[in-house]
Amino acid sequence: MQAHEDVYIVKMSISGQPGSIKLAVRDEEGPDGASALHPDSMDLTLKAGPSRKLVVDSPLSLECATRAVLPQLRVRVADVAGNYTDEGNFEVRFVGL
Repeated sequence: MQAHEDVYIVKMSISGQPGSIKLAVRDEEGPDGASALHPDSMDLTLKAGPSRKLVVDSPLSLECATRAVLPQLRVRVADVAGNYTDEGNFEVRFVGL
């Protein structure tokens, strides 16, 4: 005779800053809100997603359509959540300078 076990499949997505996180699985269906399931966890590493936009680091006082001499202008590639990524090679051209 086989023991009967319920199986739950949950599709989910996790977003946040790249780095290590711990994903814990539990419920609150037991007595006094305790977990009726055997709690479990796993360590995950979040990575930046596909490249979506260019982010330019410039002085806060810089405005559009003004001329300025910038000692340093950093252009970085970011995913949709704003996490920097080093995926791919890109060429940036400044036209009309």
